[in-house]
Amino acid sequence: MTFEEAAEFLKTPHSTLYRWLREGRVPGHKLGRQWRFLRLELEAFRASGTRQHDDQVALAELSALLDERKQPEGDMRSSSVEALQLTDRLIWDAVDHGASVIHLQPSDGAYSLRYRTAEGMENLIELSQTAFDAIDRQLADSGTPTRNNHRRRLHLERQVNQHPERLQVRYQKLDTFAGERVALSLIQESRFPKSIDDITASPEDSETLRRWSQALHGLVLVSGRAGSGKTTTSFCCLEELARDSNRVIFTIEDSVEFLLSNVEQVEVDLHDDRAFRDTFEAVFASDPDVLFVSSSIGTRHQSTLWRHALSAAESGHLVFVQIDAVSTEHAQELFEQAVERSVEEQLVGVVWQTLTRDPETKRRTAHYDFKTGALGG
Repeated sequence: MTFEEAAEFLKTPHSTLYRWLREGRVPGHKLGRQWRFLRLELEAFRASGTRQHDDQVALAELSALLDERKQPEGDMRSSSVEALQLTDRLIWDAVDHGASVIHLQPSDGAYSLRYRTAEGMENLIELSQTAFDAIDRQLADSGTPTRNNHRRRLHLERQVNQHPERLQVRYQKLDTFAGERVALSLIQESRFPKSIDDITASPEDSETLRRWSQALHGLVLVSGRAGSGKTTTSFCCLEELARDSNRVIFTIEDSVEFLLSNVEQVEVDLHDDRAFRDTFEAVFASDPDVLFVSSSIGTRHQSTLWRHALSAAESGHLVFVQIDAVSTEHAQELFEQAVERSVEEQLVGVVWQTLTRDPETKRRTAHYDFKTGALGG
C-alpha cells in the first residue's frame, strides 16, 4: 500500500500516521523517499488496537477499584500513577497493602484476584476470562522470560519520598484442572539482606564469613537443609565483595531469583550436563575471580558441577558451592564423594546453617556452624 492507501485503511489522518511512523508504532517500509506498507502487517496492527480497547473495557472495574485504593496524596508513593499500565498499578497496590503474593485463580467460570498478606488471603475482586487474559498478556509483554516458558520476571521501580523503591516480581503460570492460574511473588529490594551483618547473630560469625569471602582462592561450601538460607548467605558475601573489591564475580544458577549489583549472573539448566559444561567454559573464559555455583540434592549431574567447581578453585579462583546437607562434615563428605578425592588442601571452609525468626521483630537470623579449612586463615 502507498501512504495514502494506508491512512485510508487505518482510517487515520496523514499527520497521525506520520507520528506513528516516527514513534515506531506502525509497521512501514521506506523505499527511497516514499513509504510502503504490507496489508497483513497493517491488519495485525489494527487488530492489536482493537484488542487493547477490548482489554481496557474488560479491566475497567479493576481499574476503578485501584483508583479508590490509592494511597493518600501526602504519601507520595508513585508519581503519575495513572501513566502506569494496569498490571504495574495492581502490583504496587498489593505492595502498599502488605501483600507478598498476588493470586489469579480460576473460580466457578471466573477468576478470583487475591492478595496473600500477613493476616491471610484478601479477596480483591472477581474477574472475567477476558480480564484475566488481558492481565496475563500485559505481564507477558513486560516480563523477562526464564528458561521455563511459564515463568517470567518483572522489575519495577517507583519513587517514594524522592527515593527509588525497587521490586522484583516472579511470575508463575500453571495449568490446573479448573483452568490457568497465575501467581506473582513480590520481593522488595529493601527486604533482601545486603550485608553479612544483616543475617548473622554475632560479630564472630560476620568476621568468619568476611574472612572467607576475602580469600584469594579456594573452595567455600555453604550448606544446610532446604530453606535454611544458603543462597542468602552466599549472596550477601557476593554483594559485599562486589561493593568493596574490584574482582569479577559470576554466578551459575538454575534460576536467577535475586538480582545482585555488579555481579554477572548466568542461568542454565543444571540438569543438562552438556549445557552446564558449555556455560561453565564460557564463564571461565570471561576472566572471573569469584564464582558461585548453585546446586541441590536433586541435580542429576552433581558430580560434573562439583568437579568443575573444584577445578576452578585449584586454578586460583574463589568458588562458593551450595550444598544440601545436615552438618559441615556431611557437606564435605558429599562433595568429596562426588569428586572422588579429598579437598582439604583447597578448602577455605564449610559453613552449615539453620534459620530462626525472632517472634517480636520478625527478623530472620541464620545460626552457623563453621569448619575452617587449610585456606581459611
